Amino acid sequence: MASKLFGASLASDRLLGHILDPLGHVGFYFLALQIFKSRLSVFLLLWILSSGVSEEFMFWEASRRMAYTAGRLSFGYFSLAILAFYLKKGYNPLNPTFLSGKISTPILKKGIFHYVLLIPILAGIFSMLAIFYSLEIGLYTTVTCLLFLLIFAFSPQASNVSSPSFSFLKAILQKAKNGLRPLFSYILGLFIVFVPISVYLAFYNAFDDMIVNSYIQTRYQGIIWGLRFPPLFPELAKINSIETMKAFILSGTFKWYMPVLVYLITATYLAYQLIRFRLWKVKSNASLLLITIAGIVFFRTMLGRSDGTHLYGMAFAWILGMYLIESLFFKICNDLRMDFGVSVAWHSHKPMSTSNHPYSAIAWRAIAIIVLIWYAVSAYNPIDTTKRLSAILTGYGSFDRYHVNKPLERIGGINIPADQASQIKAVVDYIQKNTRPDETIFDFSNQGGYYFFADRPSATRYHQVCYASIDTMQNEVIERLERYKTKLVIFSNSSWMDAIDGVSSLDRHKIIAKYIKDNYAESAKIGTTTIYMRK
Repeated sequence: MASKLFGASLASDRLLGHILDPLGHVGFYFLALQIFKSRLSVFLLLWILSSGVSEEFMFWEASRRMAYTAGRLSFGYFSLAILAFYLKKGYNPLNPTFLSGKISTPILKKGIFHYVLLIPILAGIFSMLAIFYSLEIGLYTTVTCLLFLLIFAFSPQASNVSSPSFSFLKAILQKAKNGLRPLFSYILGLFIVFVPISVYLAFYNAFDDMIVNSYIQTRYQGIIWGLRFPPLFPELAKINSIETMKAFILSGTFKWYMPVLVYLITATYLAYQLIRFRLWKVKSNASLLLITIAGIVFFRTMLGRSDGTHLYGMAFAWILGMYLIESLFFKICNDLRMDFGVSVAWHSHKPMSTSNHPYSAIAWRAIAIIVLIWYAVSAYNPIDTTKRLSAILTGYGSFDRYHVNKPLERIGGINIPADQASQIKAVVDYIQKNTRPDETIFDFSNQGGYYFFADRPSATRYHQVCYASIDTMQNEVIERLERYKTKLVIFSNSSWMDAIDGVSSLDRHKIIAKYIKDNYAESAKIGTTTIYMRK
């Protein structure tokens, strides 16, 4: 898309990223506005998250620019925000059928859809856009919305039918119809985007590739990228004092398990509300349910890959944590206001019960707020991080920039170090001199950018060999290399990309490595890049 909009260059890709990254923050801000009562809570939450609590919010630092940023979640956040807005504006406990589209409205009243049903359609549109922008995030967003709307569809309020004239069977059918309307509207929104894009891909014979690649990514993600969580019980066994408890809470291990604790507590609270038949009678419960489902679904990424750049689920856990702080704060304010009124009544010699004094409740709530704030400040140092980020932004113009006298072709206006540019140019020149424009090459070093810079097609459908980890995929790569008689292989680059997660590509892809050793020989070493040619 960046190439279509801004031209085929690395600068175009970066430009699109610079546009979408802030949109991710805007989407998250819009989502948080639907959950919290105060805009101050939203500001504090974004401040804490941007200080390093959640990796997707760290996009100011150049070293993290290529990591997973908020831009990757932009469409997902907008979809969830629209659904949360739907709950906030459309859901009235006194008129629970509003979300089912039964309320009369002058806007589009005579149309096929009620106005309120257009909102989940819009949420579905953004969910499908999220899928085509980032399959993983889009699928998590879609599953979250579908699960929530499915649960809501069978809630007593959503499918409420009060007319006594209905027979039992008609009442059941009417309940199902009313409850499923928002769900069907959301699915319609998905198809509004899916159908035209699928037709476009089918026109270029790429629709089947999209389906196959989507299946492979979802089916083998854990196998290819999975990393184990840090062990919990050995850390718990070390706790024997207040100091060791404090050290554990501030440790990296606790950061991984904190979302689990938050989701369990929230799910327990929602289950309690369900048992008391209050789950759908309180508007905030519906929003909490949506965020909890989102956090649990997105947490699969953390389970699939335990590293900082895949902590998508952390943001939702912090939404729930900040919501708890805000709720406790407002309850303290209400209790103090009530206590002040009681004190006035006591001075007026009116009867007063000592049980009306909420001092103990206020104290416990204040302690909970202090503990949560202490953890955020101690574990992530948001104040120090804010100062550092401010220094980066204010001093941006004073940084020394590297310039290349003759920019690389297809690099655009990106300024890169001269030594790096010269090596890339030398490798690209070697590839272009030894291959035809339509001849395939293969990159075993996970440096997929060389396909783009050299303008040569890949012999396989994997832009990085690390995605072809299982044996069947490795055999597929070998079959393609044989089919195209691929002559040139970029074997290594002497960087961390040669050993992602500390696992050497030679060990991760033993079948491919053996094939290369048997059929190729080293032909050139340009800087840190080693190139092999077919024997």
